[in-house]
Amino acid sequence: MTTVASPLDIVRQARWLDRDRVTGYAKILAIAYVPLLVIPYRYAIGAEAGGRPSVDFMSFWSAAVLAWRDPASAYDAATQIAFQAQHFASDGRYLPFLYPPPFLALVAPLGLLPFALAYPLFVAVTYGVYVAFARRLLPGATWPIAVFPALYVNAVQGQTAALFTGLFAGASMLVERRPWLAGALYGCLIFKPQLGLLIPVALIAAGQWRAVLGAAISATALLAAALLLFGPQTYAAFLTNSATSAGLLHGVLDWAKVQSVFGAVRQVGGPFWLAAGMQAAMALLAAVVVARVWRSPSDVLTKGAALATAALLATPYVLDYDFVLLIVPVCWLARGGLQGGFGPWDRAILVLAFLGPVACRYLAIAAGFNLAPLALAGFGWLLAGRMLRSVEAPSATA
Repeated sequence: MTTVASPLDIVRQARWLDRDRVTGYAKILAIAYVPLLVIPYRYAIGAEAGGRPSVDFMSFWSAAVLAWRDPASAYDAATQIAFQAQHFASDGRYLPFLYPPPFLALVAPLGLLPFALAYPLFVAVTYGVYVAFARRLLPGATWPIAVFPALYVNAVQGQTAALFTGLFAGASMLVERRPWLAGALYGCLIFKPQLGLLIPVALIAAGQWRAVLGAAISATALLAAALLLFGPQTYAAFLTNSATSAGLLHGVLDWAKVQSVFGAVRQVGGPFWLAAGMQAAMALLAAVVVARVWRSPSDVLTKGAALATAALLATPYVLDYDFVLLIVPVCWLARGGLQGGFGPWDRAILVLAFLGPVACRYLAIAAGFNLAPLALAGFGWLLAGRMLRSVEAPSATA
């Protein structure tokens, strides 16, 4: 007599989700991305009726153009507002440029190009960096890694997470074999320092002093190069403009966009002190787990997955496009299943982690409460438990 699996069992075991199907679905998703990217691009460049820039690259390009006139003006709010009003149908919408001068040096050449060309070029180049490094996380999984849906969110909104994740993945996979190079790549991540808070904790816990020194040299070199290129007045303007960043965490941002514990508490009306306290507790717990895993003899992917997940949990300022970084723990969990077998719910968890970044902001807006930090914390708890158990019992399957 044939036993028919229940709907719950189909989801719980998800045996139908094998390697071939995942690759096939990824190829279909790659085809679907063509219109999904073209349509918002046409709106961003004003090619569609009612279109207007709705991407962070508007501020990047504005800063890049202004940098050729006066680098310090890239950080001046009044200058940016006037420039964006002149060149975009922004309807009074203003996007500040909040990145440090080394990142301004990176985007400055794009100021010589029209916005309609500079935008896709930046997305394509940073996507190339992501694919080049991230594909090494899990050999044979290039297609699903290349079409990770958080990349779509990054392309139409944030535009920096693909570059950050690519460099992070490269550094994490090289940290034991080529610590100097890994450190140099970690040092390049200073353009999003809020996501690098726990990198020093990880490297020090692992005793990776060459990587620590490589990161310090790399970061210092980038800061010094930007200082020579733009002058001290640009750094002064950047530091003054940093008050804007602080203001974002005091209520200027729509809290549904902030995918942290801090943002979730603030969205439901929690006071600043409570949100900050809960965020600090989360950051401390994340730091403890990172130190424990990186001090252990775990492999580089395990350590990278712990650090990536903890990085997203530790910072109060994380947006949905930053979830591109989740590809690292997703690859770790997939590798464990491919090598030792998937347990109940493992495939379902992978699917949720893979697709979740696309929906988290919109669910937070619709529900009035952001579940993403809770889901991410649960995912981190699951990973931490498995990682620490494998450390305590090295002979056990991850």
